Amino acid sequence: MQIQENEALLNRLIQNYFSDSSRFIWLRKGEILIEEGAVNSRLFFVHSGRLSGFVETKDQGREIVFSAAEKNFLGVYSFFSKTYISLATIQAETDCELAYIDKHTKPAADTLCIEKDFMPFAVKDLVKRQHRLLEVSREKQQTQKKLMENQNLASLGQIAAGIAHELNNAISVLAHNTEWLSRQLSMQMEQEPESVFFKTGLNKGRYLSSREVRQHKKKLRADCPLMDANTIAQIAQMGLSEKQASDISRLPKTQINAMYNSWELGAALHDMEVASRQSAHVVQSVKSLGNLQKNRQAGVDLNETIHNALTLLRHKTRDISVRLELDPLPPITANIGEFIQVWTNLIKNACEALHDARSDNAQLTINSECIMGNIRVKIADNGPGIPNEIFSTIFQPNVTTKVSGLSFGLGLGLTIVKRIITEYDGRIDVQSSTNGTSFIIYIPSGGNDV
Repeated sequence: MQIQENEALLNRLIQNYFSDSSRFIWLRKGEILIEEGAVNSRLFFVHSGRLSGFVETKDQGREIVFSAAEKNFLGVYSFFSKTYISLATIQAETDCELAYIDKHTKPAADTLCIEKDFMPFAVKDLVKRQHRLLEVSREKQQTQKKLMENQNLASLGQIAAGIAHELNNAISVLAHNTEWLSRQLSMQMEQEPESVFFKTGLNKGRYLSSREVRQHKKKLRADCPLMDANTIAQIAQMGLSEKQASDISRLPKTQINAMYNSWELGAALHDMEVASRQSAHVVQSVKSLGNLQKNRQAGVDLNETIHNALTLLRHKTRDISVRLELDPLPPITANIGEFIQVWTNLIKNACEALHDARSDNAQLTINSECIMGNIRVKIADNGPGIPNEIFSTIFQPNVTTKVSGLSFGLGLGLTIVKRIITEYDGRIDVQSSTNGTSFIIYIPSGGNDV
């Protein structure tokens, strides 16, 4: 009913005030109706077409503040406030047909004053413009916020570039010498009986979690009650099959020590190679913070990058029960180092939260699966959760989830994580309570080949 009444009132206004053909104006697309700050004693009605109003600002240039289409009014403020000064420049976006009244126009025969006739539409128009100004204000705030974030990241990137330059040389020496040492020892041990254990360690590293090692120890103690604790620990860490473990357990202790030492030497070199590659990537990633040019390759298995991250953080997970629930994932086009860095940061934060909580039952669970065209990885801990006062800002630079000290040196860990995930058209969700924290990452299974 209200809509019908408004329509009837509008039709009456058109008939009484905007049907005089001598007061029609036609504008071509791009033509100016009124200049900002110019005198305007007219109220316009749009019969057809579309116009926009804009103002000139020092910092933003031309800024659109309203638009008017068919059956809209123009010049409302300057006409009814009786300042007769236009607050904006009005320009035709399309060919337009308008009609107008001016300050000398007499009220219609059936009304006492023009203001009374136009009041409902004037108020509606001003409210509409106010909403538009609020939208513009919000858009400006978002733009300024994004600009500030980009400036902060650029500044931090410049600072990190100097540090990265100094570290690159040391990392290059470590990587080169580790590779050389691995080759030399492989050749020297080729004829040794323990060479197979050395190669196993060199190829696979310390791939067992602390929980799996404890399970192996428990079984060995049950199967070999006479074996000393040190020998049991050595066999358990090597991750041998049940048959291999059973066979080795019968050998002299000195021979088992030699096998373990060979395996440990290979595993140490493996971990050094992985750590040197990842260190080089981390330094380069911080150095190029904000730079979107990345080297990516096809056929990357994200489960493998998770295993690599756990290898780097073996010392962090030593006293934590790590549970892996990794489903087979489709290969994607990606930068391996970037995803190792993502998991490293998230797992490290979880481990530090668990260590700070001093929990007797510290647990870390990592799930991966592919659902609805997305790879989903969830990293969950049963720690104390993220404090409420910083929860909404954890992805900003210089914000740390740690109680003391800065995570990732400059407080950039989660900032970089989010940037990497965003560059793959993915997203990261966070759930946190006093019972634990979960980070859930979604990556398109297509891999965003850029």
